[in-house]
Amino acid sequence: GQLGNDNSLSCYCKDDNKWCFNEGNFTNDKDTCDDITTNGNECNVDSYLGVLIILRILMGLFESVTFPALYGLLNYWTTPSERSRMIGISFAGMYVGNIAGFPLSSFIIASDSKIYGGWPNVFYFFSLMGITWWIVWCFLISDSPFVDRFISPKELILLKSELPAALTKKFNKHKDSHYDDEFDDNDKKESSSKITVNWREFLTHRAALVLYLTHFSYNWSFYTLLVELPKYLSQELDYDLSSAGFVSVLPYLSQFVVTIIGSAFIDLLIVKNILSRTNARKTAQTIGTIIPGILLCVCGYLSKPSYVVALLSTATALMGMVNSGFAANYSDVSPTLSSVMYGIGNTIGTFPGVISPILSGIILSSSKSSNKGPEW
Repeated sequence: GQLGNDNSLSCYCKDDNKWCFNEGNFTNDKDTCDDITTNGNECNVDSYLGVLIILRILMGLFESVTFPALYGLLNYWTTPSERSRMIGISFAGMYVGNIAGFPLSSFIIASDSKIYGGWPNVFYFFSLMGITWWIVWCFLISDSPFVDRFISPKELILLKSELPAALTKKFNKHKDSHYDDEFDDNDKKESSSKITVNWREFLTHRAALVLYLTHFSYNWSFYTLLVELPKYLSQELDYDLSSAGFVSVLPYLSQFVVTIIGSAFIDLLIVKNILSRTNARKTAQTIGTIIPGILLCVCGYLSKPSYVVALLSTATALMGMVNSGFAANYSDVSPTLSSVMYGIGNTIGTFPGVISPILSGIILSSSKSSNKGPEW
């Protein structure tokens, strides 16, 4: 789904990034409801295991278009001087989901209420939240500033002056454009030009390959922490996550804060010419990968839970800097087709989500010591 986002699925050629993003999230919310119901009744997981698996696959397929579509939207709504901040804020929303989702899910599951208690209501609650978001998105969001109903002429002129010409020309004669008068005749004559996708360059260029490798590496650490961190806190550190919920969300809360502040800081370094854009991205990526890697290694030699939690939280927090590193670099390398490039990179970066939990399970199960459980 990600590979075809800007070409096969026509999100790019028809300028429908808004609806691709919308469809991916709405279908995912609907399928989440369907996950636990069949013909309006709560399903027996053993009886409907095949249906459950199919629905989960469909959720992943439809949701796969959301990140490439997000980049397609940011291409039009983000100037180079604020790119780190916009991408950082967008990705920080994922951490808010982790912060709110885990404790809220635990509360709903543990509740004895006949109205909102029990595990099925977790799916219903988040699905209804997503559908509510979908309604708001439909009315407020536009594919580009050139067809937006709420944008001011001043902001429109600013975006047109800073965005790549290939993007602005696509909308100069758009049937819904409200500001055709802002464009000159030469722009209008060239507005029918198309941006072609050079797949060979996307798959073989050195800069693209480095981005894909970096994306893969980061996702490996992200998925490993996402899956194994709760187990580590409960099994190795004897934390009761139901009563110490703040400990389980502290790493993601820290990551949210660092992502927001760090992205603004990186943009400041670029705007003030303290660092070149390339060096700023390298700095952010180094802070977000090398230092967390060192801290995670140190955690393996500590036995005091408070020290381990502190280092884990610091490592996870610093990982938020990668949103100003490789994540923002997609738009630097390909300002007009970053959605295509990110789709390829995120497809490659999805494999750690499958491989990492399996490999972690093999390592932990094969290294059990006498009565102390697996060697984390």
